[in-house]
Amino acid sequence: MGMRCWLAVAIVASRPSFAEEPEQPAREAERSRGEVQASLGGSFVRQDGFRGDAVSGGLSVGLNLGRPVVDDGEPLALQPYLQRPDSLTVSAGAGGTWTSRDYSSLATRSNSQSVTVAGGHWFSRVFLGGSLGLGRSYSFASLTNVAAESTVYGLAPGVDLGVRIGTTHLAIDYGVGVFFGDAAPNVPNWGALGLSVTWLLDTVAQFRLRGFNVAGDGVGASFFAEIFPTARVGVYASLNYEDLRRSSPSSPTYSSGGIAAGAGFWLTRRWELDVSVNLGGATSHSAGSRTLWNEGAGAALRYRFR
Repeated sequence: MGMRCWLAVAIVASRPSFAEEPEQPAREAERSRGEVQASLGGSFVRQDGFRGDAVSGGLSVGLNLGRPVVDDGEPLALQPYLQRPDSLTVSAGAGGTWTSRDYSSLATRSNSQSVTVAGGHWFSRVFLGGSLGLGRSYSFASLTNVAAESTVYGLAPGVDLGVRIGTTHLAIDYGVGVFFGDAAPNVPNWGALGLSVTWLLDTVAQFRLRGFNVAGDGVGASFFAEIFPTARVGVYASLNYEDLRRSSPSSPTYSSGGIAAGAGFWLTRRWELDVSVNLGGATSHSAGSRTLWNEGAGAALRYRFR
């Protein structure tokens, strides 16, 4: 009898007392002061004896000014859009292209470099942003014993004005291009005016529609859609079309369009891997209406820092 009482007391005494345990503090939400992104892509063209390959890469650093982006449980890719931080982004890119024709000795190669600074500030629900891009492009062409090369420098300022109504963003943007160099366009560039609307379907999907006019020389439109099956995954697709008809006989006239699809995977709450594929075509109105098709793929790695 005494032994049973002792065992009962020992068992009760050894049980943990959950009521007396102190509450564990809630995990502090992750905060992001900005992000760094590196990207790499490539494409190729093969049609009617024409062959071309292109490769490009880029690096960008973005800062959230004022207040950071807080990981509040919404899809990670949507958090900057929903929280509207002021921003400043510096990006740089470079690329190269090589083309040749099977039935002639014509061969070309070109490369380009660019740097862009962009920023924006929210006045309550009104957004005002601006950008300035600097670029350089070099091209070289050879045919039998004849060779030609050219270099063009460009300056591209732009402005963006938007308003947020709920989770819908309406925006108007305008940008111009000023070019210098021995092969710079010989027609005035009055810029392009664009109108866009971005909206959400709850926080499950995001859509963006944009149309633009190239100062009397052409029009274009693009559509983007992304769905979020989980907070860490986004699957997207986009369509674009542009019809450019210059008034100057020496300037290119063409129609182009394309489709792209991809997915972004957040490996952690701070690292994202984005992969995409694309298919496009361009028809020149001044070269026998030949259409060149190209296929490409790309990848980007993004990191959000504290």
